[in-house]
Amino acid sequence: MIKLSNAKTVTITLPQSDVFEDAAPRLLDVDADGSPEVVVVQSNARLGTKLAIYDETGLIELAYIDRPYLAKTLMIWWFEGGKLRFVSELAGYTNHRIGERDIAGGIRTCSGMPEMIVERADWSEMAAITFDAKDFVVKTIVGITS
Repeated sequence: MIKLSNAKTVTITLPQSDVFEDAAPRLLDVDADGSPEVVVVQSNARLGTKLAIYDETGLIELAYIDRPYLAKTLMIWWFEGGKLRFVSELAGYTNHRIGERDIAGGIRTCSGMPEMIVERADWSEMAAITFDAKDFVVKTIVGITS
């Protein structure tokens, strides 16, 4: 349950197959109507994990790892004109292993740009990935050893 600044209360009930992956929800005016929507990091074993960020274009960008154990694909969608539009995908990345409690990675800002912190699908290295509306730029952050 979330209490908004206007004293309204919002309750989000997930299906049994989903979990919240974040420590707290975010309040964002996603559709620019002047009222914030509740944005959460939500995970589903079949659909992957979702999160929302703003990029420098002012568009709302949704980035998530599609099925982190199976598809291992970073997906980018934009929310424009009240609709989701598929933009791009990058195969070979994940952010979670079966049985781990936490998501390995997230979003950070570097040089004013949002970076998605994820792992290569084989868990050999951690990467910072940016998307410039056309292309992905991948930087290796660190090699991972078991």
